[in-house]
Amino acid sequence: MKAIKNVLSVLMLLLVSLMVVTDASALVINDQDLSVVVNEVRFNDNELTEDAVIDSFDRNQKADVVVRFTATQDISDLELEVSLRGYDQKDKIVDSSSSTMNVKANTKKTQSFALNLPYKLDKGEYALFVNFYTKHRSFTKKYILNMDAEPHAMVISDVLFSPSNTVQAGRSILTTVRVRNIGEKDDDKGLKVTVDVPGLGISASDYVEELNDDESTLSEELWLLVPKCAKAGTYDAYVTVTFRDGDEKVTASRQVTVLESNDCPLAAGKQTAEEKTVLTVGSTAQDVVKGTAGAIYPVTLTNAGKESKTYVVNVDGYSSWAKVSVSPSNVVVLNGGESKTAYVYVTPLETANAGQQMFSVTVTSGSETLKQFAMTANVMPGQQKTDNWASVKRGLEVGLIVLVVLLVILGLIIAFNKLRGNEEEKDEEEGQTYY
Repeated sequence: MKAIKNVLSVLMLLLVSLMVVTDASALVINDQDLSVVVNEVRFNDNELTEDAVIDSFDRNQKADVVVRFTATQDISDLELEVSLRGYDQKDKIVDSSSSTMNVKANTKKTQSFALNLPYKLDKGEYALFVNFYTKHRSFTKKYILNMDAEPHAMVISDVLFSPSNTVQAGRSILTTVRVRNIGEKDDDKGLKVTVDVPGLGISASDYVEELNDDESTLSEELWLLVPKCAKAGTYDAYVTVTFRDGDEKVTASRQVTVLESNDCPLAAGKQTAEEKTVLTVGSTAQDVVKGTAGAIYPVTLTNAGKESKTYVVNVDGYSSWAKVSVSPSNVVVLNGGESKTAYVYVTPLETANAGQQMFSVTVTSGSETLKQFAMTANVMPGQQKTDNWASVKRGLEVGLIVLVVLLVILGLIIAFNKLRGNEEEKDEEEGQTYY
């Protein structure tokens, strides 16, 4: 009988032990033997298990992590944290934490987290840790994720404003955008970079012909001319990169600050030098062909006042693609009622990229900026020069052929005449009678 009791005691002990071990997710996390059961962990709506690898999550996105658990006893000051380790091969951590909470026994809780995954993540496996903390204990669940890369994906890695993101109304601001291809494939279907400030009604665009995978490029300077009477304040600037023939796009937003201009003619009771100066330009957009004299942009200045004034015509934004000169001079002196024209000569460099190029012509008088004109030059390849040389070359080749033919004919004539002369001499010799 005693032996039977001992056997029953041992069986009871084993049964209790099995009941404790059966729930592998239960954890004692403080000194009062309080515990939680992890019911479910989801990553971007995929349920995670400790013995499986979740494939195909993409970098440069916000990942949603949801943790559902049940407290089997009262727990005080419980905190949850999810983290992704191994970023950039330096054990950096992408993480998100909850606030501390008190949880009653047999209460089911759901906590949501957002992980902002950097675009610099390398392809491969990463460990996602779900951590439970109290003042005295901690517990961690580990899941394996496999990071993949989309075939086509772009990211706006930087937006640069020159001279800064603060500009006075009536002046221009230059914007350059750095774009990085984080997809697995090259993109050669026309990337378009656009900067738009809807509040000011201005925008500018540039095209990038090709961008290989894991490479970045800097757009050309995008010229934004702020209206002279724009209201002072801070405006949202939206940067958009479209790719794959416009089927896909990424966006980013920045802010620009506009300062009030003293030159706005709409200001009440204000009379500026511009009210007494009339400025006109010819066409602001022209075609210029590489290897030629370029194009001429005339700027006519009229001093409608009574006193003599000195004006300065400055040209900016051309140094990387053209040579520019102002004739007869960029300094114009006008007596009252007098008009003169300054001619801006634009000659493209041989290294200039084909397509639209922007530059500005600014007219100042003393310390005042009277007007700033945004000009466009459509740079075209020097095909005309090549075609002319091809025509000359073709003409020379034809001339050479004609000369050779003439020489051959002349040679034949000379040979024929010589042959005929020999035959005549022979006939005379044969017909001669000797006595």
